[in-house]
Amino acid sequence: PAMHVPGPGSPGPAAPLAGLLPPGARYATVDGLAPIPPLMRSEATFVERAVPKRREEFARGRAAARVALGELGLPPVPIHVGRERQPLWPPGIVGSITHCAELAWAVVAPAEGVTAIGVDVEPDRSLPEDVRLRVLDPTEALAVEEAVGRDTVGFGVKECVHKAIHPATGVWLDFHDVRVVPEPGEGALRALRVEPSHPALPESVLRLLAGLQIRWMAHGGLVFTSAWVLPAPGVAPRKA
Repeated sequence: PAMHVPGPGSPGPAAPLAGLLPPGARYATVDGLAPIPPLMRSEATFVERAVPKRREEFARGRAAARVALGELGLPPVPIHVGRERQPLWPPGIVGSITHCAELAWAVVAPAEGVTAIGVDVEPDRSLPEDVRLRVLDPTEALAVEEAVGRDTVGFGVKECVHKAIHPATGVWLDFHDVRVVPEPGEGALRALRVEPSHPALPESVLRLLAGLQIRWMAHGGLVFTSAWVLPAPGVAPRKA
């Protein structure tokens, strides 16, 4: 199930994003041209000093998140911001919010069925040189671009990996703590994996990296990326 809140002149329904997500996940999107949704009072305090663009993207992301939570049968609740800017979800829920000027996208899932999840959306264009150097080493960037035709996918994957790993472990991953590796022959939705490149990543991070599923797609001038981990067989799910 999905919900798309379009804006004036919107090209239509959101991309078929369910194929990027694990079983049980729900999502919603809000178009960047849609009217700015109202924030709940306690949420507004987190962006009261932010520039207008940041406030607008924050509001659209929270609105999308509430629609997605509603798809799980949950009532509208404020989604606060943690100490390291991560969304704070209701008990028993994992999720992720991403936005660019064109779209906000929120994904949620029951923690009993999904251990960790992160999503990202970016304009479908090449990375600026300074960003590419900060995110991908030269060999990595070349391998990703040759494999999938877009270095933006490498950026999105690393954003998703951090968004999935950090809430689950408390470990802050830098861009170069993991390396994006093409998987030849796996098709567009399974063309990439990550492997650790930092010598001292905690065991909790290494376990999640080993179980990461990565998906991506280009649609409507945007690149959508996701990374998620399902509970290991025989392991009790994490209580979010």
